[in-house]
Amino acid sequence: MGAFFLGCNPPPEGTPPPIDSVDTLPVPSDPKIPAGMALVPSGTFLQGSSDLTDAQPIEVKVDSFYLDQTEVTAADYQKCIDTLECKMPIRGTDYSVFCNYDRANKRVVKGKEDHPINCLSFVQAKRYCQVQGKRLPTEKEWEYAALGSTSGRYPFGNASPSGRACVESVSGTCAVKSYDPTLLGMTSGELTSQRLLGVYDLAGNVFEWIDTQYEPSLLATKYTCTDDCVIRGGAWPIGGLDASRSALRNHVDPINADTKTGFRCAKDK
Repeated sequence: MGAFFLGCNPPPEGTPPPIDSVDTLPVPSDPKIPAGMALVPSGTFLQGSSDLTDAQPIEVKVDSFYLDQTEVTAADYQKCIDTLECKMPIRGTDYSVFCNYDRANKRVVKGKEDHPINCLSFVQAKRYCQVQGKRLPTEKEWEYAALGSTSGRYPFGNASPSGRACVESVSGTCAVKSYDPTLLGMTSGELTSQRLLGVYDLAGNVFEWIDTQYEPSLLATKYTCTDDCVIRGGAWPIGGLDASRSALRNHVDPINADTKTGFRCAKDK
């Protein structure tokens, strides 16, 4: 298993500079949005942040796409196992009590049905999305969905993740939808006022597998992972103001399977 690179950039001293931004784009409605997904409209934004050595800002265009509103739950993954289209997570409760799957009994841990599935590899996550007629998101898609063209550090703005995301937990993952949804840096209230669907847990709960090969520069991005996959979003046991930051890039070996990593799927519009 590859090493887990948490926080590839050292925390900046003092108050970090704001992320560069462009004007926020309106989100169009779409009656054909697939069930359980949110529409992310096309747009151009500045990906990265000037205080991160491996994420110096670049302007990128993102085509419109759909993104799962929640991380894939243990119950949903179990359905894929039951149809013989997915395999059990590589690791289970015999590896850690914080895995949400019990390999010995071939079932989801009782009470964790609506928690994100974890302890599975990049290949398993990618397979699940393919079975659903979907795919894993790319790195630029994920960051765009989290921040859009806002200048916030997190999907919900600049306020601390504590109390706004599943972080600093001592009991493992949280049920999905435990915290307010966001999209393009808009808060739950802003989404509601515009009658828009948001997504949950873009900060905290579990890191999410991204189908992008990690390179130490955004300019060298390759949008298919082979041996060092990007993961995004922070995770349940991790505190600190930088760990769940939307622009922060982490990366692991694709065979890595631990309690801190899960996924959500995307779909072309």
